Amino acid sequence: MKRILLLYIMVLLLPSLCRAQITYFVEANSKLEEDNDFWFNDVGNRGGEGIVLDGVFIKSGIGIDWHLVENADTSLCPVRYPVWIKGVGNRNDSVLLACPPGKTKEGYVMIGGMKCSILSFFHYMKEDYKLVSLEDIRKKDFPDVKGNVVYMINKFFIMKDVDLYKLDDDFIQHIELVESKDIEALKNNKPFTIIRIFTRSLHNRMTGFSSFYDQK
Repeated sequence: MKRILLLYIMVLLLPSLCRAQITYFVEANSKLEEDNDFWFNDVGNRGGEGIVLDGVFIKSGIGIDWHLVENADTSLCPVRYPVWIKGVGNRNDSVLLACPPGKTKEGYVMIGGMKCSILSFFHYMKEDYKLVSLEDIRKKDFPDVKGNVVYMINKFFIMKDVDLYKLDDDFIQHIELVESKDIEALKNNKPFTIIRIFTRSLHNRMTGFSSFYDQK
């Protein structure tokens, strides 16, 4: 009877234990995958989080290896304002912030064309890394591509602030190019190009493409 009761309890608890295990493990470089395109791009301009890596504005953390990232704004070593934000956009502009975005009269600051209500500061535990913009990637990998370009990073369409994204060049796994004329529903429209960038996230590295691109 005791064995039957114990087995019954285990059957009842098993789904909860499985859910707890799944919830507990979220791979660092896959945490953004929970977003949809609208949340990722902050459609509606609610005011999003801007990421600053070693003083450089990279907009989003999707293009860096989070296993090598540490917080650069802690209670023991806080960011001290005023602070310079470098590398903004394709022109690598600099912006001087007198105080945190949330303490301004508006409750946000404009960095490039992005409304930032939060700025998060991080340090990259890598030496000699290179940050590249989406335009840098196009010029390097597809210099002959002209006209309108739609960018994707992993599953996300980049719907705005294209010039503000910066990625760790070594964290890019591979890049694909798709012409709109090859998409049946779009072939009669004005042509454009889709450049899709895949990072070295766990999800991408578990695909069959990973070993092929690692050999290149």
